[in-house]
Amino acid sequence: MRLRVRGEDVKFGPVFTAPGVPGFVGEGHLYQRAYRLVLGDIYEEGITPAYKTFTMPPREGNMPLCDDGFTPRELFPRSVKVRWRSGHTVNCVGLSGKGAQFYFDLHEYEKKEHPFVITFMSAATKHEQRMAEWDEFIEMLAEQYLPLFPPSVRFAIMANHGCPNVGVDHSLLFDEIEEIHDKVGRLTDEFGIPIGANFSPVNPIEGIMRAANHPKCAFLWIGNTIRFGYEEIDWEMVWGSATSPLLKYFEGQPGGLSGPACLRFTIRCILALRAKGVTLPIVGGNGIQSVEAAALVFAAGADAIALGIVGLVRPWKVRHIIRFAHKYYNVRRLAA
Repeated sequence: MRLRVRGEDVKFGPVFTAPGVPGFVGEGHLYQRAYRLVLGDIYEEGITPAYKTFTMPPREGNMPLCDDGFTPRELFPRSVKVRWRSGHTVNCVGLSGKGAQFYFDLHEYEKKEHPFVITFMSAATKHEQRMAEWDEFIEMLAEQYLPLFPPSVRFAIMANHGCPNVGVDHSLLFDEIEEIHDKVGRLTDEFGIPIGANFSPVNPIEGIMRAANHPKCAFLWIGNTIRFGYEEIDWEMVWGSATSPLLKYFEGQPGGLSGPACLRFTIRCILALRAKGVTLPIVGGNGIQSVEAAALVFAAGADAIALGIVGLVRPWKVRHIIRFAHKYYNVRRLAA
């Protein structure tokens, strides 16, 4: 997948990490370090990192962090549950973090030598607050950080419109899509930074099209989690219970599902977008845990895939999927 960055055609590649897999700035996670001792680096060269979604103000969420801004206080966070055999997880982390300025003040992003994606969302409860946080985020980047980034740094910004774990009605978020992209488009106009939009595969197509039709939207990302309890999923079969295991810890927060049961919704959504004439690059994720699953997402019309919890529940498969994605990309490019 290619995006226009700072006036140049930049290859982001055919495979990304799901947002948060590499952490906030590339620090990674404890389980990745443990796997590395046995399997080596499963995220070999050839995968583009998408860093964890941050908010503007610090947010404890449901996975409180240590003062370093990275390490969860709980060794085994209650906000994440795993079904190892079926390869599913459900989480209600809720965008825990120290706030966008904390991570930009580390000055790690401007050191990156390869393309990457950063993701932002406001979790405020009122429209005016959410728009004010977007304004603050954009102003911070435009005035404090982007002017200091070396010209060699290539990245995209993604607006998270699909997280089900922040307690905001998605129908309200969809009504804000045009306003958000109007605002963040300033970063495209002034700095040449492409802007994408992130959705859950079960978000209404009409809402996703509001981003797809916006002149400042450069790509779509279909792969956020699916809220536990979504009516088209047989939860007894997928999870063994129709009741989320997170509700006993977090009242009213059932969390979002990731894993193979989500794949058909990702494929359905991408097919629907292409049928409506969407020509923007699309990244498809959530449910890809095999080469075969990756092939199906590409065949549906995705330009790239995103790998998330496969690195947790099926880490030995990650390298194979990355290599397949690059072979598929090269064959399709030659065929074109």
